[in-house]
Order: sequence, then structure tokens, then C-alpha cells
Amino acid sequence: MDDIYSELKSNGFSLFSDEDIGGKIKGFFSSGNILLDHILGGGYGRGRIVNIYSNPSLGKSLLCVEAVKALQKLDKEYIAIIDDPETSLDPTRAESLGVDINRVLYTRSNSVEEFFNHIQAIIGTIKEHKIKGGIYVLDSLDALSTNAELERKITDGTYGSDKARKLSEIFRRIARDISDCELTLLIVSQVRENIAATFMTNKETISGGKALQFYCSQRLSLKLKQKIKESTTDTDINGLEIIAEVTKNKLANPFQKAEININFLKGLDNELTYFNFLIEHKKFRQAGGWYYIEDKNYRKNEILTNLGVDKLGEMVKECLK
Repeated sequence: MDDIYSELKSNGFSLFSDEDIGGKIKGFFSSGNILLDHILGGGYGRGRIVNIYSNPSLGKSLLCVEAVKALQKLDKEYIAIIDDPETSLDPTRAESLGVDINRVLYTRSNSVEEFFNHIQAIIGTIKEHKIKGGIYVLDSLDALSTNAELERKITDGTYGSDKARKLSEIFRRIARDISDCELTLLIVSQVRENIAATFMTNKETISGGKALQFYCSQRLSLKLKQKIKESTTDTDINGLEIIAEVTKNKLANPFQKAEININFLKGLDNELTYFNFLIEHKKFRQAGGWYYIEDKNYRKNEILTNLGVDKLGEMVKECLK
């Protein structure tokens, strides 16, 4: 059999144990949150297509910005691109969340064909200059037209399947290339109502056909749990508590869930997220509004201030082991 294997390897095959296997897990980029990384299996897969989808205003764009920030903290040798066909991402806002906007490339694709050209240009640059990899954010897929749509009049008939066919071809052509250069493609999708759904089927869908759902390695769904106020007497909403569920994962176990907190001013509220997780897992003893750590009592804000995100994060990691 060794001779047969050697003969076949000379005809384009390789052993599944070889280092250069295309589907091999090449590592992860952090999402910026320990619990999200945990349910994803380590973070967003390097060289993979990742889809984040939800109803409006639940943090899809924020998670993309947080991923770029986490990538920049990891290494300056990675490349980050934001493709913003919605024209919704503000650089000042991103900078206030901790993103070094001088190290982020920005573009605004009008069509799926232009998006493909941009991806091809980035892939070529990574290969030519031997860049370690990076993240390409598309926010969102729904905002892209096709060239045919842009050229027709608004009163002309439409061909709804044209975009789906184009996307299917694009994902077929780029899946291998982004894997080879370890470019993670982070795609945001808006949720639509499936008018053909019955009471037994999913009432939510995304536009652009089903190609993305098949070609992506990870899909992350966001759903609102509750809106957050500073206090029970406060009328202003300053954040959200979100349930994140991995509905598809080729890199780890799917259907894992985590509850994360978003603060409108500072983005991912990791301190509060980790604190709530530790309370749920009874790492702090609670009596009324007091929390006890090693027989010392603290108020909630004191714990968040004194322990900080790093110490809370270490406690979460210990709990997840």
C-alpha cells in the first residue's frame, strides 16, 4: 500500500495526516470575549468564512469592530479590512472602542462582483508580501447589489436569483484561497422573515440564497435577552444583554450558547459579562446586594472596579476548564 500511496501522491493526492491539508484547523482569532471564544471553539477560525446574523441593533457590527481590535492586539503583522457597503461604520466610533484606525483598510463595495475583486486583491497582496493573515469584514452582505441590478432602471423587472447565483460562484472560488492565506472572512447578514415558513419551520432567513450557509465554517446568531438600565429607577437604556448561539461550527461543537453584555459607550462590556457568568456559576457568595469573596463583602460596582476585566477573565477561564 505504501507504493500505491506514493504513486497517488504524485497525481495530486496527499495523506490526510500531511501538514498542508486544506481543511486542517489553522488556529483562531479572538472575538474579544472569552465566553464567545469558548462557544466558538477558540474564536473565529483562521482562513474560514464566518457569518454573524441577527435582527437590527443587536451588536453585529460591534462584534466585527471588536474582532478587528482583538486582532490588532494580537500582532501588528496581521491585516484588517472593513468593507462597508451600508456606509454605517464610523471611524471615530471605532477609534473610541480601541481600534487603531490607521492600521485598518477601508472600502465600500457596491456589488457582489466588486466585493469579489476586492477579496482577490487582498488575497494577492497577502500571498505576494507573505503577510501572516488577517480579517476581512463585510458589513453587510444584504447591502450588496449585482452589476445587473445597478444597470437596470428601478421600474424594470428583477431577477431575485441572480445575486444568489453570483454569491455561490464567489464562495466556490475564494474558499480555498482564503484558507491558504489564513484570511478570515467575517460576513454580517440581516435577518428577514421567511414568508413561506410554516409553524414547523424557521420563520427567519437571510437574503442572498443558501450558499453562505453552506460555505461558512461558523455561524453566530444574536438574540436579545433584555435591555439594560443603570438602575431600576433609570429610564435610559445604556446597554443590551444578548444571547449568542453558534448555530453552525465545523471547528468545534455547535449549538453552544453564551450571554454577553453590550454597553453603548464602550462596546463589549466584558466586566459585566464575566461577573454575571461567575454569579451564575456560584463563584461569588451573594446576600442581598452584597457579594462575598474570601469572607470580604463588596458591592457589585466595587467588584467590577477592584478586580477588573483581567482578573475576572482569569476566573472565567478557570471556571471553563
